[in-house]
Amino acid sequence: MSGPNVVKLDQAVREEKRRRKPPATEGGPEPQEKEEEPTGFGAVVPLGVMSRRGATAYVFLDAAGLQQILAARDMHAAACISSLYAGASGKAWLARRWPHMSPIRDSLGKIVRDEKGLPVMQRSGDFSARIAGDALMAACTAAGPVERREMRLDGVWLGPSPDSLVIHCGDRILADGEVYPPGHQHGSAVYLAAAPRPRPTPKEATKEQVAQLWKDLNLWAFSHTQLDAGPALLLGMVANGILAAALPWRPHMLLRGPFGSGKSALMRWIAAACGGSLPTTDTSEAALRQVYDNRAVLIPVDEAEANTGHIARILDLMRGASGRQGAVTARGNAEGEARTFRVNGCFLLAAITPVVLAPADASRITLLQMRRPAAQNEARVEEAISRAKELYPALLRRLQNRFGIYLQNRALLRAAAVERQSTGRAADQLAALLAGWQVLAHDEPLTQQDAGHILEEFREFYLTEEETAEEDTPQLVLQHFLGSRIELSRDGRTTDTIAGALSAAWSKRGDADFRKEWASKLGRNRLKLTYGPLPPPGLWIGSGPATERLFADTRWKDGVWHRALRDLQGVEVGPTMHFTDGGKSRGTWLPLELLALNSSEGGE
Repeated sequence: MSGPNVVKLDQAVREEKRRRKPPATEGGPEPQEKEEEPTGFGAVVPLGVMSRRGATAYVFLDAAGLQQILAARDMHAAACISSLYAGASGKAWLARRWPHMSPIRDSLGKIVRDEKGLPVMQRSGDFSARIAGDALMAACTAAGPVERREMRLDGVWLGPSPDSLVIHCGDRILADGEVYPPGHQHGSAVYLAAAPRPRPTPKEATKEQVAQLWKDLNLWAFSHTQLDAGPALLLGMVANGILAAALPWRPHMLLRGPFGSGKSALMRWIAAACGGSLPTTDTSEAALRQVYDNRAVLIPVDEAEANTGHIARILDLMRGASGRQGAVTARGNAEGEARTFRVNGCFLLAAITPVVLAPADASRITLLQMRRPAAQNEARVEEAISRAKELYPALLRRLQNRFGIYLQNRALLRAAAVERQSTGRAADQLAALLAGWQVLAHDEPLTQQDAGHILEEFREFYLTEEETAEEDTPQLVLQHFLGSRIELSRDGRTTDTIAGALSAAWSKRGDADFRKEWASKLGRNRLKLTYGPLPPPGLWIGSGPATERLFADTRWKDGVWHRALRDLQGVEVGPTMHFTDGGKSRGTWLPLELLALNSSEGGE
């Protein structure tokens, strides 16, 4: 073959050699070793395929360890593929793996052809989006539906054996004694990139360091017959909050106490000891579901007041999170696509008012009743929070080293609880907390005898089957009442829970003007605080539409709630009470002890 645009191959080779630089002279730089040609997919992990808007979409972990979804039309787009490989930093790898080829031209710009007349090709220095895209699509298709994969973010997860852990520190994954980058896969689990978290220290926390945490916890005060119950169960909550998704059962805790008891500061302390972020006051289930999706960390929720519009949905989420698989929920979007959320953490709630718990929830939440400490130094509290934060990496190492002991302790404690007629769920709950406390505070595992003694000391924290069968209707009615919201202004713009309103009113009882103002606010809702001596300090609940509305959607409507409350100790049916707006009503009087208030709180 001949023609004006054809150059013989041997002539083209000679011209190419003339254009090349001469080899380095003696003493010059050594020739670089030829780079090995890349294979596979480099920093990108093809995860699988999914259906999106009626078409196949392709799911990847990009070079940053983040999950990306590309449509078929994107798979031949150079910009989309380049974005998977971190742009310019991955371009050289792409060009070596899937090179874009262009024809060689001679000095006159004519295409060089071989003896068969085909263009002689060379690498252009760029990559072929078509070839790369086809390879990536084929790999995703071979991986199968992405729904079979479990995406995991930061926190502690169960490893390949029943007593091993995978610790996801956000930018590194620690497993099997090795350190992996995001994108590490084990079975169906894929560990995605997340915000960096502290890694475990080489040396574990000592029991002496844990003893300092115990001492710090005594900055707060608790109302339980077992004097050490508060620090013990809170240390247990720290251990379980760290272990999170690795647990066979995830315990949850509710801190309840009046204003000034230090609930928020205590939550900050626990969150710091668990290596987590500050507690959230956003109590919407949707927000928690999205923030903690696929994470294995403590879930602290401050000011989780009873009977707010979404607390029931949070309890549903919490209930599902207790078991090994966590809470798995699916939600649809506006385009008709479903997204699956997995929540795997231990919940820590704090509230002034009691949260209304069904029996199924009560067995999953341990209630710690707080009270105001005799004196609390704010500086000492902040120092304690800083200490807890600094010790977290060493606590993590201790739990990693002793996870097998935790499981052994938990099994013994659960058996001891069941032997004492505890319900199964209550046994799971308390055994998890006590096992966490023991593995942090002591070096040796428990014996069967030890477990029995501990369960006897913590008898108030679990229910027997017989006790559970007796539903405490009066207490549930009281919890619902205190958690109900009422209007405190005539225009209806200012509202609060009854417990919150009572606490605010009680704290100002020594001020005559404030006392009169609150009498008006409460009176509009047919409620009246009594200050003693007759009637004694407490709350008068009148009859009528204002109070009936509080129970309109419950099984206690139509006055049933009045009769239920009167079964509580100290409650009385009183004479007619007059209100500041001129109204009057007969009703029910509750003593101060039932209102989450005490006579020493503020005001005087």
